[in-house]
Amino acid sequence: MASTLLQGSRVATAKPSTPFRTASARPVGSSASLRQASLGRSERHLRSLHSPLGGQVTNTIIRVAIHDLTKTQGAFVVKHGKSDLKVTQTMQRVIDDLTALYAKRTSKSYGKFAVDEDRFPTEKHLRAYLNVQPNDFTTLTHKMMETLKAQAGYKGAATGGHVFFAHFEREERQYLLIAIVNEKLGASMTSDLDVQDVRHLDMDGFRFAGRINMTGWTNGEERYIGFLKGMREVSEYFKEFLGCDTTVQNRRDTAELVQALMAFATDDGMDTPSKDDFLARAKTICERSAKAQEELSFEALANELSPQDPERLMSVLADPDLRLNDGFVPDRRALGPLIKFKGKTPTWSIEFNRDAITRGNVRFNAEDNTLTLTGLPEDLTAQLRTEYSQDG
Repeated sequence: MASTLLQGSRVATAKPSTPFRTASARPVGSSASLRQASLGRSERHLRSLHSPLGGQVTNTIIRVAIHDLTKTQGAFVVKHGKSDLKVTQTMQRVIDDLTALYAKRTSKSYGKFAVDEDRFPTEKHLRAYLNVQPNDFTTLTHKMMETLKAQAGYKGAATGGHVFFAHFEREERQYLLIAIVNEKLGASMTSDLDVQDVRHLDMDGFRFAGRINMTGWTNGEERYIGFLKGMREVSEYFKEFLGCDTTVQNRRDTAELVQALMAFATDDGMDTPSKDDFLARAKTICERSAKAQEELSFEALANELSPQDPERLMSVLADPDLRLNDGFVPDRRALGPLIKFKGKTPTWSIEFNRDAITRGNVRFNAEDNTLTLTGLPEDLTAQLRTEYSQDG
């Protein structure tokens, strides 16, 4: 069999990295903290490249390891590779492409470490890794492979593959990426213009991947673990391997989705009628899922809401930095801001639909922070006229 090939995009010339930044905060109930990494010159690789996957990718890889999880006669076997691989241009390209491909997938869930560390020990292993200087990536990845092997053994649909571990820094935040990548058969040209079989990594086809935002964890953020959902019975073991508690809060998820949709409409440069129509249709779609108590798929939402270019909306909703849970049941109470504005003070309250602005019934003056209302209903007009005539 031919050796495995790593395929992907071109890599730009390496540049010296900036000093590794640390986080002083500690996670709740944990003694771990992010410290100054002990990086050798050969390990300091900062790449800024325009990936064909779209967008600019900038990752500083700190540690990287690859191990194998193989299923043989119904049992899983771990084969350890080198746990502190050199960050070559090829390795940098692969990790950059894995992070970009992970970011593009819309079907992701987010959560935090489960409380039961005996059953879900990944948090315990990660804490031990951060508390030892220099960081012992070998011990961390070996222990995590044992956890992965155990969890995979509980699920009949689980499969193995090459397991990539990458501790990297991006935009002053540190992450641990874990992805299971399999091989597929391809073909290559020989020097005498013939073709031959060759096996290479199926970068586009990986189904299991997760990312732990270690900076978010140490800062006590609510959600700092994300993973690809896939089919529930297939991805469940990977979620449990990560030790991720995905307690869903539908109202909060709905409110965050609403904010993302409103930001998308604004950033897209939509005029007012187009923006009103876009957000009203978004509300209709979400309410339909809410009434039927069906989970909302971001891919289905993007295809229906933006059929001419669904990829652009999907890329926004899939952004792992937004940590939007895919597959929750929308809460109708949180959908109001898509078409309504409301506010109150101790002496008055107001609520109006978005199209009131479009029709000119409500005008906002940003300079003096005032609203002007026109087209008042007759009963309100009569009350006000009576009130003011009595005052006169």
